[in-house]
Amino acid sequence: MSKRFEQRICVKFCQKLGHTSKETIEMLQKVYKSDTVCDTEIKDWFLQFQDDHSSFESESIIIRSSILVENIERVRLAIKENRRLTIRQLMDDLGVPKTIIIEILIQNLQMSRLFTRFVPRVLSQYMKDSRVEIAEDNLETIRKHPELLKKIITGDVMWICGYEYDPNIEAQCSHWMMDQPKRTRRSLNNVKLLLTVFFDYEGIVHHEFAPSNQTINKEYYRQVLERLYTAVRLKRPQLWNLGNWIIHHDVPTHNSNLIREFLAKHGIIELQQPPYSPDISPCDYWLFPRLKRALKGNQFNNLTDLKENVTKQLMLISKYEFEESLKNWEKQWKRVVDLKGDYSEEDYVSIEAEEDRDDD
Repeated sequence: MSKRFEQRICVKFCQKLGHTSKETIEMLQKVYKSDTVCDTEIKDWFLQFQDDHSSFESESIIIRSSILVENIERVRLAIKENRRLTIRQLMDDLGVPKTIIIEILIQNLQMSRLFTRFVPRVLSQYMKDSRVEIAEDNLETIRKHPELLKKIITGDVMWICGYEYDPNIEAQCSHWMMDQPKRTRRSLNNVKLLLTVFFDYEGIVHHEFAPSNQTINKEYYRQVLERLYTAVRLKRPQLWNLGNWIIHHDVPTHNSNLIREFLAKHGIIELQQPPYSPDISPCDYWLFPRLKRALKGNQFNNLTDLKENVTKQLMLISKYEFEESLKNWEKQWKRVVDLKGDYSEEDYVSIEAEEDRDDD
């Protein structure tokens, strides 16, 4: 609250108590000293309050607007850095109430949730054209050379939290329901991991957990790729010997010069991925939702337990599931082309429902 607004409130309070304008000015000067509003303005306020013609609504609106603008920018930057943040994580990280978070995401930033990511609610024509062009190119390439699917290693990053999930909540909160039974609020903890994972037709090639407080900047991601490079040599000797494996990733830093130089140095081909397209990223449309479902109904109070369980669940996924997820990739590309770059309505996740889930 601004000092000017505080003093305006004090003036009204003093006027209601029967103080004169002179007495009010003296009291304000005693408290605010050099920050005191000028005498003339205080007298004007005093007269307005005497006539009962003034309210604080206009100044309240200005203050609320300035706070909202600040919070919009904070939410925008947080989403830009990590589009997989949940409503609960945004609330905890930014200290902003859930109702404001929801309002900002839907009304101000025009965002929607597609699978595990926030995306623009309305795609520009340029974005749609880009999605169609890349989907068509990838489809044409795979149709001409179907064996290439077995040479692709795809990967991405996601946050995994250790707090408890109720396995029934997702179904219960997929839409607004009347007379919902009251559910016990889950207990929150600060246990969370940043997972980076890569897989191919056969299974997990490499996964790791980032150190605490580590962000996915280009320097760190280059180190991750170095470890992936070693993992390919050890776990996929045939791909390594042929030297023609393909990487597909959608990490925010994957377009940086540092990463491109690394890929060029080692002769690694990169499969194109358009921005704002989790519907054609296997980690988003299959692996991460599957992993979250597998972890539901559990609570992990320390990093060791969470790491062990995440690793266990990744290793439990069968080779058949990995094969099917990559075969379905062609269907996902084709759907983007058929919809002329638009998202499919069935892939959306309600932000309001997610907010309700986070509260349970």
